[in-house]
Amino acid sequence: MAVWAQLGSTIGAFGAAWQRVERRYLPSEASGARACVLIALGLMLVVNIPMLAIGTVFGGDDWAWLWVYRVQGSAAMHQYLWEVVHPGFAPVFDIVFGLDGDNSGRIARIVAIVFHLANGWLVWLIFRDGRSAPAFAAIVAVLYLAAPFNAGLHGSPAHVAYDVFIFFYLFSIWISARQGLLALAIAVVAMLMALSIETLIALEPIRWWLLYRRNGNVRAVLRRVWPFLVIILAFAIVRVTLLAPTGHYEGYNALKKLNASEYVIVLFQHLQFFANLIEPVRLAVVLVRYDSLWLAVLLAAGAGAIALFLRQATREPSDRDLTIFFVLGAVVLGAGMLPYIAIGRVLSRVDFDARYAVGSQFGALILIAVAIYLLRFKMMRIAAVAGLVFVFAGVQLQLTKWMLYEQLVVADFHRQLAPYLARSAPQILVVTFTPATNEFVSLGRSCLSSYENNAALDLAGKRNGSMVYDKGCGVEPPAASGDCRILAFDHARPCPTVRKTAEFQLHPGMDRFVRFRLADLAYRALSGLSLDAGKLVIHDGDTR
Repeated sequence: MAVWAQLGSTIGAFGAAWQRVERRYLPSEASGARACVLIALGLMLVVNIPMLAIGTVFGGDDWAWLWVYRVQGSAAMHQYLWEVVHPGFAPVFDIVFGLDGDNSGRIARIVAIVFHLANGWLVWLIFRDGRSAPAFAAIVAVLYLAAPFNAGLHGSPAHVAYDVFIFFYLFSIWISARQGLLALAIAVVAMLMALSIETLIALEPIRWWLLYRRNGNVRAVLRRVWPFLVIILAFAIVRVTLLAPTGHYEGYNALKKLNASEYVIVLFQHLQFFANLIEPVRLAVVLVRYDSLWLAVLLAAGAGAIALFLRQATREPSDRDLTIFFVLGAVVLGAGMLPYIAIGRVLSRVDFDARYAVGSQFGALILIAVAIYLLRFKMMRIAAVAGLVFVFAGVQLQLTKWMLYEQLVVADFHRQLAPYLARSAPQILVVTFTPATNEFVSLGRSCLSSYENNAALDLAGKRNGSMVYDKGCGVEPPAASGDCRILAFDHARPCPTVRKTAEFQLHPGMDRFVRFRLADLAYRALSGLSLDAGKLVIHDGDTR
């Protein structure tokens, strides 16, 4: 008994000493919450830096818009973006594709990372200025910075504008709570700039909540929000009546005539995107298992530091506040999902379809923060936040590794393909990848589209009149008498009369990207050191 008494006394003395250390050396509650956000900003900056080793672009849209910019010019690109009713994307593309042609992908990722970090800081400012508990504001901001929901878009030049327009909408919300006509005018202009992604209107309830918390009565809120409501109404009318997609995009994003059960399925898939934590946990575990131990130490240190400062927060949101946040999160989540459900778009991590979470992710993050506060004990809440940061950051590192790996594999494929096309007559070449492309390309995309093969080869001057197709895309190449356009924006091109098949065989084990080390892949990408990924085998004979 004396031993147990002595042990209890020692633990009590240690606890008292730690409390004195906290009071003396650790910051106040508000400062501690801000420190959590600053640490998350630093951690996510470090986590995203390896993505800058990727020089190329990804995805069909990336190669399509880069090809249009290089071959047909900026004016043609602006015209096509007007046709798809995304004119605000054009200036962003001009900057990304115009600054450094050979490194368009790297420039785009720098822009995306900078704006993503700025967005995380704006989330913190909005919820802090809404006079919510500092810890709650910090948790929402930290989760936004770490969450992998839209992280895949950071690697795609065609989607870098999402972070830019999110910034303008969040800035509009934050500045609208400032006093004076100048602040109101700036907020209106920022909102108009953000509406190139019209589904960001789903964030408008956050503005109403912030203004109510700042002003305290509904009448003052209405006086402040009416310009934004007028803009939303006018934009909706113009969007439906005058700005329907035209030209190449006629019928694009049209409402789908689904039955009730089909709508329910699409809704379930959207909710599952946010609720499914099994895949993120698996990817984080695999990272710890196969990659450098120092990566795990880095993530654990960052998550631990956030937990340390979060522990300083003593003021917790009241039950009434949590109820309001629950309603706010549910409204934003629903408003963000509804437009995409109406047109039958499925939210998933495949083929950059995560972009459909551009608005709804904020509702999901608010609801996750509310769920964390439903945990009974404070240490459980802190552990939950630290665990999510660790897992989410691990997923982002795995995503970067996957994209580096794909860049090297596709580069090896093109390295072997280019000399064959240079010495051969123009032909239609249908390539079968073993294993299938969707087992190794990033984000689980289904295949290497004709954009990624033909546009890339054309821009590099290595196509030599041939057209290359991935059989895994499931679309039959045009007949010899058909029209072999590089993409829909291209002029009509007669197809080569020769048709051949080929196979690109990955070497054993090459499809297991998780077993490669991130540092090794980044070094190869930066140094230009090729990866012997597989072997291209051309089948003899014309398959016409």
